[in-house]
Amino acid sequence: MRKLFYVLIISVVMIFGLTFVYKNQQIVTVDYYGSHPWGFSWEGELSLLVIATFVVGMLTGFLLLSLSNLRLRSKLMNSNRKLKKVESS
Repeated sequence: MRKLFYVLIISVVMIFGLTFVYKNQQIVTVDYYGSHPWGFSWEGELSLLVIATFVVGMLTGFLLLSLSNLRLRSKLMNSNRKLKKVESS
């Protein structure tokens, strides 16, 4: 039953994604300091820009959460070492 629910949710998300791409095919231009020699200019479909922004946001969030997780694991290991040292003495 749970697998059927997941398949249904994934199907609905895919249908919404495909209709979004189909309905938003207009071309947009992104200029980041476009007039400067070191500027960046990109032209492409709106749907591709939104999807790319979403993916970059997900990757940034994953990276920040991973760094936080590593910091917390390090603190936990230090606390466990201190606890074992106190218990052994």
